[in-house]
Amino acid sequence: MISISGKGTFGTCYFSFSFDNDNVLKLMFDDPDTSSLYWPGPDYTVFVSGRTNYNSSRVAVLDELRTFSSSDKLQFRAFDVGSSAKMWLMIDYVGNLKLYSLKSVIVGGHLGS
Repeated sequence: MISISGKGTFGTCYFSFSFDNDNVLKLMFDDPDTSSLYWPGPDYTVFVSGRTNYNSSRVAVLDELRTFSSSDKLQFRAFDVGSSAKMWLMIDYVGNLKLYSLKSVIVGGHLGS
């Protein structure tokens, strides 16, 4: 996943959320002059956080129960949205990973968003 380039735009920018060569999800900053680990911090190792790099599947899923889980054992759950809400993850232009939701509503007898 690549970040957007600015507020109200949909071009790509310098942040990415992806599996690295060690099969661990990381948030990276990479512009033409600098490349650095944005999250997790260097003192927050994989094993300290309860995650693992002993996997090769590189799978990450946001399921219908509002749970995000990945093959490196990163997991979180959203509690503030209804069960019928459509959800997606996005990185904003300053590197914040955000979970968005859109709840479907009945409008004039038709299902709308």
